Amino acid sequence: MNKPLTIAVDGRELQTKGATGIGRYLQNFLQSQVCHSTRHRLVVLTNMPVQLPEGSEIRVVPGLPGRLWDQITLPRELRRLKADVLFSPYDKAPFVAPCPVVATFHDLLFLQIPHLRGMLGAFYGMAYQLERRCLVRTLHGILTVSEHTRRDLVRRMRLHPSRIRITYNGIPSTFSRSEKFRKIPNGPPGGGYLLYVGNFKPHKNVARLLQAFGALDLSTRERHPLVLAGDQTIYGGELKQITARESLPHVYWTGQVSEEDLPLLYSHASLFVFPSLAEGFGLPPLEAMACGCPVLAARSAPLPEVLGNAAHYFDGRSTESLTTELRRLLECTKLRAQLAEAGVQRASRYPIDETASRIMASLEAVVCPTSGSRP
Repeated sequence: MNKPLTIAVDGRELQTKGATGIGRYLQNFLQSQVCHSTRHRLVVLTNMPVQLPEGSEIRVVPGLPGRLWDQITLPRELRRLKADVLFSPYDKAPFVAPCPVVATFHDLLFLQIPHLRGMLGAFYGMAYQLERRCLVRTLHGILTVSEHTRRDLVRRMRLHPSRIRITYNGIPSTFSRSEKFRKIPNGPPGGGYLLYVGNFKPHKNVARLLQAFGALDLSTRERHPLVLAGDQTIYGGELKQITARESLPHVYWTGQVSEEDLPLLYSHASLFVFPSLAEGFGLPPLEAMACGCPVLAARSAPLPEVLGNAAHYFDGRSTESLTTELRRLLECTKLRAQLAEAGVQRASRYPIDETASRIMASLEAVVCPTSGSRP
């Protein structure tokens, strides 16, 4: 490749507060050594001010809301910028763009999980699938974060597998064990707790975790309280009603935890529990592993693909299975230590620079196909 490229990046998921999983995927890409050392020009386009890694170039482009920004405002700005390629870190992009477009599909959960939809959602689901089927046929590059999601895309979007490139999520080096305990806002006064990190949508299965925790004897719950960390805006209130109705003590609701405090929170947990029934990747348990915390996860795709033998598994649809495995792990310090050691090794296989290199290679390939294989 002779000349440096101008790479436009859709940065709307880089929220000022409470970054989404997609936002963290994009943030990891932008703060990687790959982006810091590239000779290409990266320009992040947003419709509002956002927090960016140091040294990133940003253009705030006010315009039409929602999909109209995707289809009208964004292509217009790409022409002004004379962009060589657009990177969209999620499944939104212009149908007609003045340059090649590469987009990442993290999951197809909206189509997979009926209770996310409802009657109105069923219609939206059909529209979503039709829209994405049209979109994928305009994309020059399609990325995804797991083999599981890749198979879903092949089946539901009728794509040839060779069109899709896997770029697993990466774990920043800041996620490592922190030896010194510090109480975080709304957190427990000491370590040794059970921990869940994520949102509280129904497919996350946190209600089952609360039921299993309630089935433990009181002395166990006193020694190992349950810490639930994540944005409670959606569905959190319903779960709090369960704890109130069941008079379930020793449950801490921390709310959204900062990126700086997450490694500390993971490091001082006795066990990280991830009961989710469906994921595109499953970043929190891998972050926990990087911090030396043993992981108990539902045997739901793609968690075994991502976590391998470094996690202990249970049947995500069985409260009895979760309760049994909680007891087993809390009673066996040796097993938890073995899982913690294996988890650190597993997490080391997902450096952000490798993910960033795969993304960058895909962007370069669609502009100059001779520089690499087209996804």
